[in-house]
Order: sequence, then structure tokens, then C-alpha cells
Amino acid sequence: MRKTPLLNFKVFKNPTFTLTTIISFFVFMGLFGGMLLLPIFLQNVRGFSPLDSGLVLLPGALVTAILSPVTGVMFDRFGAKYLSLIGLIIMTVTTFMFSSLDENTTLTYIIIIQTIRAGGMAMVMMPLQTAALNALPLEMAAHGSAMFNTMRQVAGSIGTAALITVMSKSAASFAKSLGASDVVGKSKEQIANHVLIHGIETAFLIAAISSVIACILTLFIRKNPSGLNPVVDKD
Repeated sequence: MRKTPLLNFKVFKNPTFTLTTIISFFVFMGLFGGMLLLPIFLQNVRGFSPLDSGLVLLPGALVTAILSPVTGVMFDRFGAKYLSLIGLIIMTVTTFMFSSLDENTTLTYIIIIQTIRAGGMAMVMMPLQTAALNALPLEMAAHGSAMFNTMRQVAGSIGTAALITVMSKSAASFAKSLGASDVVGKSKEQIANHVLIHGIETAFLIAAISSVIACILTLFIRKNPSGLNPVVDKD
């Protein structure tokens, strides 16, 4: 009886699949971590309830749902390279903008930037996965899909852990560096918020750098005009 692996690593023999998977890894590292950082800011600094912070993210989710079918049409016309590159540039810029959040940042600003960021995300996710699977022979497509989705979840887990660690370490380091002149006349809550904001800003900056790396790697994607390769009849 032939053994069938749950994850077939032979898919990484295809350079296009490997490249798009690596790009997706960096994208989702920043994406999932960033999706956690914003609710932390809203709930701990701005005093939002979990429900209210979820409603702030809702417009972005709606934009992603609306743009997903549109992105499919654009993918057929322009391919993965340029579509993903535009989306990643949008994600990078908006993530950098989140690295300057403070107590005075307006809710309107946060919603607009998050919605634009979600639109960029919609332009990245589907094209990268489709390009990865299109590069594989048809009989390897199922293995490719399983591997791609697994790596995406791994990237999200690593990204979340890494960015939360960066946030915590940065906040702790910043707190130790505060002098008496920095805290005079401020309440404990104000000081705690100031420290937390510094950590969140640093974590968003790291997430933006992850997106920059993905942007650079996207330049090396080669178009596969033939789509899925046909199964070769060996009989």
C-alpha cells in the first residue's frame, strides 16, 4: 500500500510555488499580528469594548468581501505580480501609518486606514495563492493547496507571537528609560498608555518591514500564462 503524506514537500521543487509561498509567509506574519495590535490599542488605550473594537474593523471586512470577486477578474487580466505588488504597497503604507498611533488619533482616521489596508489585503491573498497553485501540475494542486494553507496558518501564528513579543519588550524597555521629568504631572493610567502605545508603534513598524520584504520578493514573480499544467498521460 502506497503511503500518502499529509503534506507533500515535493511542491517546493517548483520555484514559483516556493516564491509565492515565502511571500505569503511574510504577508500573513504582518497581517495577523496587525489584526491583533489594533484591537489592543482600541481596548486598552481608547477604552473600547470588544464589541466596539470589532465594529471598527467591520468596514475593512466588508471591503475585503466586496473586492474578492473583483480581484479575481483583475487577476485574469493582469496576473499575480502587479496586482499583488499594488496590494502590498497599500498594505505597507497603511501599516507604516499605524506605527504613529497615539491617544489623539481620531476614530475616523483609524477606520479609513484600516479599510484601505483591508482593500490592499484583498488584492494580495487570492492572487498569490492562485499563482502558487497555477504553477503546479494538476495532480499536485491538492498538495499545493494543503501546503499553502498550512504555511499561512504557521505564518499567522509566528507573526502574532513575534509582534506581541516585540510590543511587550519594547514597552518594557521604554518604561525603564522614562525619567522623572517624563512622568511628572501624569497619572499612572496616562503613563501606562504612553508605554503601551510605544510598544504598539514598534510592533506595527516591524509588521510594515515584513510587508516591505514581501514587496521586494513580489518583483521576482514570473507570469504563468498557461494556468494549471495539464496532467501528463503516462499510459
